[in-house]
Amino acid sequence: MGIDEIINKIRKDAIKYGDNLLYETIEEAEGIIAEAEHEAAGIKKRVTEDAYTRASELVQGRQSAAELEARKMRLEVKQKAVTYLINAAVDELADMKQEDYISLLVDEVKKTGIKTGEILLNEKDRETIGKKLIGDVNKSVKDSELRLSDQTIDSKGGFVLRTGSIEINSSLETMVDSIKESVVPQLVKMVFGE
Repeated sequence: MGIDEIINKIRKDAIKYGDNLLYETIEEAEGIIAEAEHEAAGIKKRVTEDAYTRASELVQGRQSAAELEARKMRLEVKQKAVTYLINAAVDELADMKQEDYISLLVDEVKKTGIKTGEILLNEKDRETIGKKLIGDVNKSVKDSELRLSDQTIDSKGGFVLRTGSIEINSSLETMVDSIKESVVPQLVKMVFGE
């Protein structure tokens, strides 16, 4: 074998070795790329799932907040409606026919069982029905010695009965307030159908 043949053989072996090395490097690079693409797909999937989860949680949080706000608004509307109806009831009582109104007050005085002391009315009632009310009460309650006070109360109607250091508040607002708890559910049902 001559030098040229040896050089050719070395060249062929070198080319073959280089081709094999290039082929192995390409295969290895393709494997790395495939693995990287697989990892990237997994990362993309996790990121997408995390984003979806976060978005879903955010939507649920905002829905919950909106539902809570809506419930608060509905409750506020109900409270305003009930307050309006309660105030309207007090106004209705204050605007009753005079004889019916006096009869209501006489009955309320009787319920107290008190026979001596003074009755305080608002300024309007003191002027319009005060004397008649005291006369009717004293006629209706045996041994009653109630009198009309010179003082007035700040109320739409009704009275305060004072005997000694005891005061019984039977203003229209207090009368309505005393039954408020039992009638509110009925009012809500009537107005809101609940």
